Amino acid sequence: MNEINTRFLAPILTGIILFALTNGLKKYTDHQKQLENKKPNITTPVVIMPNRNKRFFTGRKKKLKEIQETLKEKGAIVISGLGGIGKTQVALEYAYRHKNKYDSIGWMNAETETMLFASFQNFALRNKIIKEDTKEAKIIINEVRDWMQKHDNWLFIYDNAPDEKTLEPYLPAQNEGRRHVLITSRNTHFPQYDFLEDFYVFTEQEACKFIKKYTHKPADEHFKKLAKIMGYFP
Repeated sequence: MNEINTRFLAPILTGIILFALTNGLKKYTDHQKQLENKKPNITTPVVIMPNRNKRFFTGRKKKLKEIQETLKEKGAIVISGLGGIGKTQVALEYAYRHKNKYDSIGWMNAETETMLFASFQNFALRNKIIKEDTKEAKIIINEVRDWMQKHDNWLFIYDNAPDEKTLEPYLPAQNEGRRHVLITSRNTHFPQYDFLEDFYVFTEQEACKFIKKYTHKPADEHFKKLAKIMGYFP
């Protein structure tokens, strides 16, 4: 009798167990989907920039703050001055400090139009704006500029631009919203843009601090003389 009951009950018990497992798995899967749907939609920033040497960056706190405020208010700013005073490094430092606030950052080497186009092309490929076999310059430039208008929350840095005329075909048609343009140049003639005011070489204090970071030695009168001989250049 017991043997008959066992044979009879075994398939039923197996069915009950399988049903419980299947039902439990379905509930777990549904729960996981609900959790996934609740997760915020986080976009990984597409950042194209040179490497920076954070260790030796010195001073410029007020200038970095001024860049931030001007971009927020006007959407564009020019850092102008003599070669070697740190324009590129300040632009790079700003970009690194704020990179998580942008969905995309493009660093354009604007020293020549050839270099500028190559930077545009690289940005377009990295962001899948164009196909790899797209070679025509006009198409690439128009596609990137079109991307600029269709997207928001980006920063484009045009480094070492010779003049506004060279940049004009590569600039956004408009940069309303959070579309920021940062230009570095030795040229002081960019009529349509605000400039970073009074951007010069280091102060004596900043120059000594920079030398201290580089040599790992305490600042003294010798440092001050050395900074003066170097013209307080970074």
